[in-house]
Amino acid sequence: MDTNTNTSAQDLTKEVNKATGGGGEWPASFDYKIEANRITLKANKKINKSGYRCLDSWGMALFHHIKTDHKINIKEIVFIINMNGKSWTPNVEAFKRRVSYLNINNEDIDFKIVYNNKRIKPYTQKELFRRPDKEIIRPFLNKRGDDDKGHFLEKDFQAYLFGKGLKPEDRTEARTNERLAIFGEHFFKLKKKKYGILREFPTGAFESTVSRRNMITPTEFVDIVTLNRRGHLSVIELKLDDPKLEVMSQILDYGLYFACYHDMLLKVLKDNSTPLRPKKDEIMCYVVNNRFHKRFDNIFRYYSTENKSYKFKLFKVVLGDTRE
Repeated sequence: MDTNTNTSAQDLTKEVNKATGGGGEWPASFDYKIEANRITLKANKKINKSGYRCLDSWGMALFHHIKTDHKINIKEIVFIINMNGKSWTPNVEAFKRRVSYLNINNEDIDFKIVYNNKRIKPYTQKELFRRPDKEIIRPFLNKRGDDDKGHFLEKDFQAYLFGKGLKPEDRTEARTNERLAIFGEHFFKLKKKKYGILREFPTGAFESTVSRRNMITPTEFVDIVTLNRRGHLSVIELKLDDPKLEVMSQILDYGLYFACYHDMLLKVLKDNSTPLRPKKDEIMCYVVNNRFHKRFDNIFRYYSTENKSYKFKLFKVVLGDTRE
């Protein structure tokens, strides 16, 4: 090991750990260690779903910072979670799937997970995307109205996109997504196509039966599910003035869910008489915001689906950027 590199890594470890919490550069939930070819993020307290999402997104931010700004050739990223008690939870499973994806998507980086002092082997690409037959999803969808999510800025905007405020004679049971034109070129010129739109679409995988104790991955509610101008099933996570970096992990969770359970999801859409009939198999996942975290573009490259043959693609959409 090069002495200068080792000294530099030690200094960087001190620098990063000093710049945590209270408006610092790095989340205080983790301890950081930088070595000549490895970085380690260790949870220093019990973490929830948001903490798990911070773990991989901020891990990639640290990787990019050390490799790009300090020219240390990092080859390995280690995540350590030893304080969360239970042997396995849906949040751990979702985290394992994201890290497995990152391991597949970045061939020059080796990802490792240590949970309760045990090494967890990431899924292979086949294991990640071809889930066992015993894994199922909800067969039903709850009907969502205009005002069932409270009066928060994001939810009010979501309700507007869903069709709130249209004249009674213009409203139908099958809402159309023409207002999504503000999201840019993928949603221009939708009016004549009359594509439908769903709000607060539930996720979550289960083992054999749909119940809390059989939950494999967390239940969440995707802001909007619809079709884009080319007829692709489109999954949209909407943020307003909320530039948290971990939204990258959130949209990846959705992409993996819709890709892993694609055939079952199409059946759910059909069986629940939804207005969505995708014309193509590929799923488009959009994270939409008026402003993004300053490190978002740095980490997006490691999550990017560009030139990859997965069943889903990830996109960043800046509100107001509507160039053709």
